[in-house]
Amino acid sequence: MKVLDAAVVLTIAALGLSPLVMGVSPSVSGPLVVRISSPTLNRTIRLDPSTHLTIRVQSRDGGFNLVEVQGLKVRVSDADCPDRECVKRGWLTSPGDQAVCLPHRLVVRIEGDGDELDGLSQ
Repeated sequence: MKVLDAAVVLTIAALGLSPLVMGVSPSVSGPLVVRISSPTLNRTIRLDPSTHLTIRVQSRDGGFNLVEVQGLKVRVSDADCPDRECVKRGWLTSPGDQAVCLPHRLVVRIEGDGDELDGLSQ
């Protein structure tokens, strides 16, 4: 029975490591963009090392979020929402990373070709 147990454990371990061996990670083959979406603004910005800007997004309730783009990363640097979770999220650097401000209905998301599918789905 011990040999059979060892075979089962090795099989499970091999199956668990197979995604790493097969390279299951998001692949980005195209340009990275940041999408900023809110009820008052919809904007797409191509990310490249020379991009440096700050965008003030006003919400309908009079609040605001400051979205900062520096090179290939983006963040919500300031906001007047109560919990400031969007600010606490920090820098977004990879496709699929996002910061959301629920009170102001703001979504900041990095996108790129291939960010929706992983290696197994492709």
